[in-house]
Amino acid sequence: MLKFTFDQTYGLVPGSIPTCSANYGLQGAVQCVVDADGKTIIMTGGFPSTDFLIIVSINGLKNPSHVRYWYTFVASYQSNGLPIELSGATNFSFRTTPGALSCKLSNLGSDVVAEYTDISVLCIVSNEVELAGYFEIGMAKWNSGTPNIGLERSMIKYNELQFQVTPLGVQYAVACSSAEHPNISCSIQPAAVTTVEQISQGRDILRVKGLTRPILSGQAFNFRTSGLVFKNPPTTKEISTFKASSYRADGSMIDEQTQGIKYQISTPTVILANQVQIRAATGEINQQQAFDF
Repeated sequence: MLKFTFDQTYGLVPGSIPTCSANYGLQGAVQCVVDADGKTIIMTGGFPSTDFLIIVSINGLKNPSHVRYWYTFVASYQSNGLPIELSGATNFSFRTTPGALSCKLSNLGSDVVAEYTDISVLCIVSNEVELAGYFEIGMAKWNSGTPNIGLERSMIKYNELQFQVTPLGVQYAVACSSAEHPNISCSIQPAAVTTVEQISQGRDILRVKGLTRPILSGQAFNFRTSGLVFKNPPTTKEISTFKASSYRADGSMIDEQTQGIKYQISTPTVILANQVQIRAATGEINQQQAFDF
């Protein structure tokens, strides 16, 4: 007999009979039943055909609704109920992966290179985000080519934002709103970089919390910023290195998007006539010479 005791119920119902099978190391049919505690599956039947490896399959377990490790304690018994081998409490574990999040980032203000603007974010979730849950947008740095530490912060008007020190680090308050969630609040946490090379990998985290109701599976969450604190990229090249995630209140990730969030502006900066000067040694016709711009 084998017993698999999990750290939570994972959708198991006491007395139910999940489908199970012996794939290797056990001969004969096996049967499974969920114990009265709702967390233990008892497998009976079959007898060992190997001394070192047993592979079994059990259907009916439901993964947690967020990213975490889940554990099972495994024990084998003789037919008279005496234990043979016991596993450690965390010897058998499995880590779940996040669901899919689909987000779109839009420009709400200026579409001109290097001008300040507001942004709108629309995310569709695959798994429910609880009332106390929140969203994070990893903002790619426009000016990742800056040669000096400190200049990478110029893409956001930090000097105009109020800040506070939290357990997560320094966060700056950003004005934002949502028609369906009027009580949301937004903050941005600058990426901590110590070398120029890290700038292109760092992302400032825009965190949004204060939902009015849970976001159910398949539903959309939309919000916008205000105050013109985000600076447009220095070129019209598409930026596609954003990340987005949804979380439970305890910080456990639910859904995630690491690719496909794109941001692009289409209007280059206009160079005015009074910003350009052309000089030459002489303006005489039909003379070859150098020009200074």
